[in-house]
Amino acid sequence: MFYKWLWYINAAVLALTLLVLIIGLAWLGDYDSDAAQGRRSTSAAPANGTSVNGASSYDASADSPLVAAVRLYSSRWEPPVGSLRLIIEPSEAVAEGAEWRAGKIAWQKSDATVRKLSVGTHNITFKPLPNWSSPKKLSVKIVRRQTTDQTAIYTRKAPPEYGSLTVTIEPEEALKAGGQWQVAGSGWQTSGVTFDKVPVGTQPIVLKALTGWISSAKPTVVITKDQIAAVTVVYAKRPPPPPPEFGSLTVTVIPAEAVKAGAKWRIKGNEEWQDSGATVSNIQVGSQVVEFKALAKPWTTPKVATAKITKEQNATVSGKYVKPKPPAPRFVLTGTIMGYDGGLAWIKLPKETKTTVFFAGEIIDQYYTLTKVSDGTAVVTRDGYEFPLKVSKTIPGKTPPSAATKKSKLPTRKKIPSRLPVRKRE
Repeated sequence: MFYKWLWYINAAVLALTLLVLIIGLAWLGDYDSDAAQGRRSTSAAPANGTSVNGASSYDASADSPLVAAVRLYSSRWEPPVGSLRLIIEPSEAVAEGAEWRAGKIAWQKSDATVRKLSVGTHNITFKPLPNWSSPKKLSVKIVRRQTTDQTAIYTRKAPPEYGSLTVTIEPEEALKAGGQWQVAGSGWQTSGVTFDKVPVGTQPIVLKALTGWISSAKPTVVITKDQIAAVTVVYAKRPPPPPPEFGSLTVTVIPAEAVKAGAKWRIKGNEEWQDSGATVSNIQVGSQVVEFKALAKPWTTPKVATAKITKEQNATVSGKYVKPKPPAPRFVLTGTIMGYDGGLAWIKLPKETKTTVFFAGEIIDQYYTLTKVSDGTAVVTRDGYEFPLKVSKTIPGKTPPSAATKKSKLPTRKKIPSRLPVRKRE
């Protein structure tokens, strides 16, 4: 029985608590610090009836005990917001569209109240008007559950002041050629015309561009209120351009294999391709772009080059076509070098059982050319790349010396005449 009554008591306390919360939340929704009758401090109203900037005060002592208890209990759920009311002066500015806004909210009319602004500082901006100077940006502090009043004043701009201007154009030839002038958006005016409504102050005069003529300077004029300023502007004959100057250009293309494949060059803009080493005359002085003819794979065409042409001088430019580097030779060179002058060497290919004599310039293994022979080294080339290969000094037909006899002095080889007999080619 005791527990049953305890349950009833707890349920009643819970219901009372919910009732207090509902009353407090409803009071918060209906509460308006601007319209709460009889709850404002009478000291906030000035004697002359004009608005006073600042936060409206609130007299909490007028609340009933129940409302005070609800306010105390529900204050923790009350959102931290306040209101702002702003009056714009004078009325003429308001009539012409003066408005204000806090942050990024919509534009507000004068004497409008914006509610539920978060507590803290808000920046107030004003809509610009053509004939008015807008108030400076305001920083307004919003207080919780209070309405902050502010007043902002627009200032009428002074009306613009004007003077007049007369411009005379010289010489007569320029005037006949169509010489005209304008100032401050006046439109093109002829010589001797007086234009009114030129804004007071220093104004630049713009002269109309004429073929074969230039103005002596960029004239300006000082305009005084209700006065006529007079200025004379002078066109001058444009001097004829200097005669063109010329030079020449020679372009070399490498390697020779690319030249054989059809490598050529030309000055950009010209249609005719030139051979490597060709010289083109009568090229105008200045920078000229040289482009190279594209070849089929595997050749890579050089990028365009820039040639600086100087008067009566010959400029030179080179362009190198490139092939991908081929694989290194798979053969070896064995034998005795018979003479350096003729580039003669004994050459033995890996799969051959006999030796073969090659001269410098001959093709080895279909792709490689023997280009240079020196003491113990032969150089073969392919696609413009060089591959040095060592050549042993073993006498053909003899067994190489063993490791035990390497240090002993070998027989002196007979001197080979510098001029070797020409081998008959089959």
